[in-house]
Amino acid sequence: RIFALVDRTIFIWDGATGEVITHLGMDCGVIDFAIDPDGCRVFMFGGTDEISSDVVWDVESSTVLHSLRGRAPARHISSLVVSAAGDVVATCVQFELTSVYVRG
Repeated sequence: RIFALVDRTIFIWDGATGEVITHLGMDCGVIDFAIDPDGCRVFMFGGTDEISSDVVWDVESSTVLHSLRGRAPARHISSLVVSAAGDVVATCVQFELTSVYVRG
């Protein structure tokens, strides 16, 4: 699979055929994303000048597994990180942790 952020939407292609498998997005547009190690989930954040939003997508079903509205404007989000096991995701604004998702 090939994942890419195109025009604020995540597109997923089949690496062998080059065909688009699906695309994932948010109402406010995607700013950044990460993929868990097994490629089954996509973690993304986006937002507006007023609020940020974090979303966890299941790749196979194209459904939202988790959604969280943050308190910081999206333009201030400085990083989206995923643990090596893919079970913890966090977004940060400069040195302040803004949201955490723990797969349970």
